[in-house]
Amino acid sequence: SPPRPQPPPQWTSTRQPPLQLRGGEGCPPIADRMRSLWDMKDSAMKGQGGGGRWFVGIAEGLLKDESVLLRHEVCYVVGQVCGREGAPLMLATLNDEGEDAMVRHEAAEALGAIGSDEARESLLVHCNDPCVEVAETCQLALARLDWVRK
Repeated sequence: SPPRPQPPPQWTSTRQPPLQLRGGEGCPPIADRMRSLWDMKDSAMKGQGGGGRWFVGIAEGLLKDESVLLRHEVCYVVGQVCGREGAPLMLATLNDEGEDAMVRHEAAEALGAIGSDEARESLLVHCNDPCVEVAETCQLALARLDWVRK
């Protein structure tokens, strides 16, 4: 397989986004972490570093963060900038019933935005999820996939 695209230059050694974004003892305040996440999204949207494909590796680490809000936003960014490379990570997040409903909801939305065929089966299963927010989002994501196909 081809090598994973690298982050744009501004996210290399001088800014180290994973360190700026990660929680834990001595971490930056959530507002600063969110700002860094949105800066990364903006860079990816501008096509820097090959678009958002490089963000998948960073997102995988950030989805272990203790902040539900940050994990939710990470899923949003994956859906906006990662394309099909982000689908496996969003599928794993959606399928993780131990994950917060808000994060799972956003993973389902990201799958609808990515438009991946491999997401369809998982979205169908979760249309009957016990969590209403997740179930309804999966229904909407499937409707979007059907609309895009037409």
